Amino acid sequence: GEIMVAGGERNGEGTERADLRSYSPPYLSIMGESERPTIVRSPSVIRYGRAHTLGVRRGPIHKVTLLALGSMTHSFDQNQRCVVLFDGEADGDELTISGPRDSFVAPPGHYMLFALRSVDTGSRTVLVPSAARIIRVG
Repeated sequence: GEIMVAGGERNGEGTERADLRSYSPPYLSIMGESERPTIVRSPSVIRYGRAHTLGVRRGPIHKVTLLALGSMTHSFDQNQRCVVLFDGEADGDELTISGPRDSFVAPPGHYMLFALRSVDTGSRTVLVPSAARIIRVG
């Protein structure tokens, strides 16, 4: 999604410098929100080493990933990880994914599940993500 960060700075004389920054990911300008891939059905729990079925729209789907939820401490997120569950090309309404190999690859807990579609813009290829589904691994 789009992000906006606003703030400012105050010096000893009471003057303030306003600061505003915004970010819009490139895929939003390539295709509209209604054209992004969509996960319409997913398991609530993904088990290690097992096959699971994912219902998707607006494919083909080229990648399915798990992204660990943040665990920020002291400006460093030691829990951040991205686990690829599918890498190829799947066209249709259903896709079979494999759960992570074991808890060393993906420790038990909650993750964001994304389906990604590869789009060629002419000058480069961009992976366009679906909205995340929160699932549990374990």
